[in-house]
Amino acid sequence: MEQCLHSYFIANGDVKSTCDFIPTHFEAEGYVYEVIRVIGGFPAFLNEHLERLSTSCELSGIKLPVKIDTIRQQISVLININKILDGNIKLMVSSKQTALPFYFAIWFIPVFYPASHLYKTGVRVALLEMERNTPQIKMHRPEYKNAIAEAFKLRDVYELLLVHQNKITEGSKSNVFFIQNGTVITAPDNLVLAGITRNKIIEICEKLFIPLQLKALDVESIRSMEGAFLTGTSPKVLPVCEIFEQANFKPGNSVIQRIIVAYDELHDQNRLNIES
Repeated sequence: MEQCLHSYFIANGDVKSTCDFIPTHFEAEGYVYEVIRVIGGFPAFLNEHLERLSTSCELSGIKLPVKIDTIRQQISVLININKILDGNIKLMVSSKQTALPFYFAIWFIPVFYPASHLYKTGVRVALLEMERNTPQIKMHRPEYKNAIAEAFKLRDVYELLLVHQNKITEGSKSNVFFIQNGTVITAPDNLVLAGITRNKIIEICEKLFIPLQLKALDVESIRSMEGAFLTGTSPKVLPVCEIFEQANFKPGNSVIQRIIVAYDELHDQNRLNIES
């Protein structure tokens, strides 16, 4: 069920009290959405998120109901009116022609950032036989969300890696990378939701001359990998220590540590650019 934090949210351009937030209005099929991390009062990588929002709308046949500049302004209003420096914002849009209650809404959602020690110890993940339909579109799909929630109840893990036709594609709410002989490996764009953090990691690999290969791994091949990590808006770059009943990794892998440092520096530079 959708939750709205803090005092206010914005719907169809109007500032509303959180008391008026009705979760079922935001759980229907057909909303395109983004989750944006706010750090120090500034939305991280906002341009990239809004570009992906536009792409999701285009691919799903939704005409963006508000201008991009209006979205920027409304995000700023939401942050300032709630006086929040750090958190996650959810932004949802749909066509004005649909019967959905709102065609545009933004609000603060509960956050689940990994504890600091997990970046040293790594996290446990498991495999799940499931395909996400049209992964290139970031759309609210209650059936998928409910299926993932049920799968998590059966496994004591941080994340579930999706497997389709014996190929590992992505996490249920993240992207996944593997390390083999110093090369970073991740599934190609057509099989995954191209996460903002994922794209930044690809840029970092190019900048640091870290070999990169875009391919989906067979399940059997993960035993030969030297390391693995997840990427996403909330976890940023998070090492994996174990794929349940499949493989164990050293979270201190030197390639992963170089990427973590470079991504944190990129995050800081993005914030400074916004402030200036």
